[in-house]
Amino acid sequence: MKNISNKKYIGVLSRFENLALPREKFILILASGTEPQRSEFEEKIISELGNTPYECILLRGLPKENQKKEFPPNFTIHENLKSDKLNNLMSSAALVISRNGYSTVMDVFKTKTPAVLIKTSGQSEQEYLATHLQATLDFRTKTIQDFNLKDLEQAKVLEGTSNIELDEKLKSWLLNL
Repeated sequence: MKNISNKKYIGVLSRFENLALPREKFILILASGTEPQRSEFEEKIISELGNTPYECILLRGLPKENQKKEFPPNFTIHENLKSDKLNNLMSSAALVISRNGYSTVMDVFKTKTPAVLIKTSGQSEQEYLATHLQATLDFRTKTIQDFNLKDLEQAKVLEGTSNIELDEKLKSWLLNL
């Protein structure tokens, strides 16, 4: 790859802010993206976390009329949320479980939320991003087939990392791609 001398780091691009809210005891699950991967992700998460002691908030990313199925009693369901509500949830969640799209990764960085990121099979950019996040920034990434409850205990947290340290770590990683 050719070294580009005029590259400039512009920081983390996210619509969210780090609200520095106390972490609450719930898992935020972001099930968005294209089908059938979105539904496969949702079903796997429900099969692993349904009827457990974990309080789960599932953001499905679907139109209202799609909420016709039954969910376990430990799940609170939202089809869509406004940005301010989602920012609050991400800033206070004990853990986020999501596919590892670029904007979600940036939102996790910005809110400093512990996360387990699920690779989307067949999307090479997400597979590549997940591999590098795990190798260089110690993120926990899994395929949907390999995800299980043990991953919740092994999720890496950027807790205690200041904005400057995180910013420098991310900048260094991006400039060395």
